[in-house]
Amino acid sequence: MLALALNDAVLGFYPGFCYVYGAALIPVLLGRLIRTRTGAGAIATAAFASSLSFFLITNFMVGYRALVTMAGLSACYLAGIPFYRNEVLGDAVYTVAIFGGYAILNRLCQPERQAA
Repeated sequence: MLALALNDAVLGFYPGFCYVYGAALIPVLLGRLIRTRTGAGAIATAAFASSLSFFLITNFMVGYRALVTMAGLSACYLAGIPFYRNEVLGDAVYTVAIFGGYAILNRLCQPERQAA
């Protein structure tokens, strides 16, 4: 959040930035919900839900503020699909890198078990 705020402080704040900040906090909530679960399924579901919620929230606010009709809102969502594809791919790559890297390091750093 600090990096997002610093970026906006340099580039300039914009109308509706609070919705982007709120949508950026959804992954934190999802992470807290799955913190006791293990396995790739829970992590992958949370990552996908994070991407989807950010897409839905931010495009809704842009579409609602600019084009109040359903046709305008639909056009906003359709225009955002290429960006959503990249968001999902980026989230997938970073999720695998972070959680997969952690799992690999955790396995490599475990002490060897001695046979009894």
